[in-house]
Amino acid sequence: LRRINDFEVSAAFGSVNRQGTVIDVDLAAMFSSLRDADAGFDSSVSSVSPDLRAAFSTDIRSVKLQTGISYRSSSLEYSFPAQSPSLVDVSLSALWKATPSWEVEAGGMFARGEDNAGGERTLVAPFGSARLELDSTFALSVWFKPDMQFISYADYLKKIPYLVREVVIAPQRRPAALGS
Repeated sequence: LRRINDFEVSAAFGSVNRQGTVIDVDLAAMFSSLRDADAGFDSSVSSVSPDLRAAFSTDIRSVKLQTGISYRSSSLEYSFPAQSPSLVDVSLSALWKATPSWEVEAGGMFARGEDNAGGERTLVAPFGSARLELDSTFALSVWFKPDMQFISYADYLKKIPYLVREVVIAPQRRPAALGS
C-alpha cells in the first residue's frame, strides 16, 4: 500500500498600488512524504522545500528599475544522510516604456546553485525583452532570458518513488532561453 502526501503553506505580501515604488515578498514551503507498507516491509521518505522571493521596483519617469532575489532549497529525511540542494538568484533590470505601446527591458542576472553531492553551478548572464502592443488583443514580443531551474526532492519523489543514494539533484542551467 503506497501513500503519498503533499502539503503546501504559502504567504504573499506586496504593494497594493502597482505604480511608483512596489515591494513584494513571497514565502512558501512544500512538504511531501511517501510511505510504502507491504507485509512486514515499511519504507518512508519525506522532504521539505522552502521557496523565498522578494522583489522591488520603482518608477523614474518612463523607466521602471526592478530587482529581485530568490532562495530555494530542499531537504530530505531518508534512511541515508542527504545534502540539501539549493539555488539563489538575483536580478536587476530596467524597463523603458518608449511609447504607450512599445517597451524594452534590459538587465542581468546571477544564479548560484548547489547540488546534493556538494557540487556548484553558477550562471551570470544578461537578459532582455521587447514588446509592441498592436491593439487591445494582440501584442508582439521577443525575449532572451537565461535562468537556472531548481529540482527539489519532492519533484523526484513524484517521479522516482524509490530514491537511491546516487540520484544527483542539481540546479539546471539554461544559458540560452529565447521566445516570442
